[in-house]
Amino acid sequence: MLGLTMRRRVGSMGCGLALAGAALLVAIPARAEFTKFKWKTQDQPAPRENPGFAFDSSRGRAVLFGGDSNSGSLSDVWEWNGKTWTEGAPFFSPAARNGLSMLFDARSGKIGVFGGAGSSVFADTWLWNGSSWLNAQPSKAPPARLGASVTYDSSRDRWVLFGGRNASGAVMNDTWEFDSNANTWVSFSPPVSPTGRWYAAMAFHKQAGRVILAGGIEDFENFHDTWEWNGQAGTWTRLVESDEGSSLGGAALAYDEKSNVLVEFG
Repeated sequence: MLGLTMRRRVGSMGCGLALAGAALLVAIPARAEFTKFKWKTQDQPAPRENPGFAFDSSRGRAVLFGGDSNSGSLSDVWEWNGKTWTEGAPFFSPAARNGLSMLFDARSGKIGVFGGAGSSVFADTWLWNGSSWLNAQPSKAPPARLGASVTYDSSRDRWVLFGGRNASGAVMNDTWEFDSNANTWVSFSPPVSPTGRWYAAMAFHKQAGRVILAGGIEDFENFHDTWEWNGQAGTWTRLVESDEGSSLGGAALAYDEKSNVLVEFG
């Protein structure tokens, strides 16, 4: 077990991630950003909750996909360059969904998406390259779920996915890793695991070389525990911290590389 630092959150919210259309207050010029394909020009994404959101560090873009709106689940993809929102117009997209798991895969340079719920609960794996979606269609994949936690282990070039909720409403506590280069999901059977949950916060601590999972929800119970995943050994270890109890369901967790701390919000 490694000594890690986590900063307390500075706000609180319920299950999932909510993004309002005016969450970022900027002046939007009436122009589009053009790349190798046609972009639609709109001011900003519509209000939604439980979308996928990740930062593509290879292109300097924050990417937003899907979510749930008053009219139902969405399948639009947007990118934020620090000044403007631009909507992508791929030829085809994953089915509309919310509660999906999303991250940036540094080795492939693509945004990754797994699962979520819309017309059904999904178990598909997708990659976004900034202009088009690729359905990875691995031969084996985790069971369908929404609200699963996912992050990218950059020391081993693996997605790490934990938990979520299946179509029957049961929370899960299984652990999977995805190798985008081999297009392969692998399941693990560690001797000890966090209790089943969904919407737990998860991030990779680069200096420690470990994935950290905090909080989450099981029905109406909020968890306050913090766990460490060692992908090399395939084991979970519960961490004991002086501020344990700060993590709840639907929080966001990110690694601040400059300060070498994990920062939690929500």
